[in-house]
Amino acid sequence: MDSQEIRNALVDEVVTSGRQAAVKVVSSGYWQSVEAGGTITGTTVRDKGYQTIFYGGRSLDAVIANDGRQTVFSGGVASAASVLKGGVQFVSAGGMASAGSIARGGAQYVLSGGSASGVNAAG
Repeated sequence: MDSQEIRNALVDEVVTSGRQAAVKVVSSGYWQSVEAGGTITGTTVRDKGYQTIFYGGRSLDAVIANDGRQTVFSGGVASAASVLKGGVQFVSAGGMASAGSIARGGAQYVLSGGSASGVNAAG
């Protein structure tokens, strides 16, 4: 089994070109994947929910809170995400986060080769 097959077996929902997200609140172990050509808008990721953005995928206006996790991989884009208390956003090599905000108690980790621009962080 290769990594793609493993990922497909674990993911609850894949959003690609022409598909709409089935859920707007990602929680309780739900794993939402945004892939090539897919765009998802206004999702809330919380309570052990996971959202991953892969090459060619875009997440707009997400809210990541209270033990929610968003990971942006190479070629993926997260724009205008709000990372609230308890939420975490990871931006890996080749991924991009832009125009978002990080509230007190939220976290953004930009790994080597990742990019974050125009992000406001609370003091």
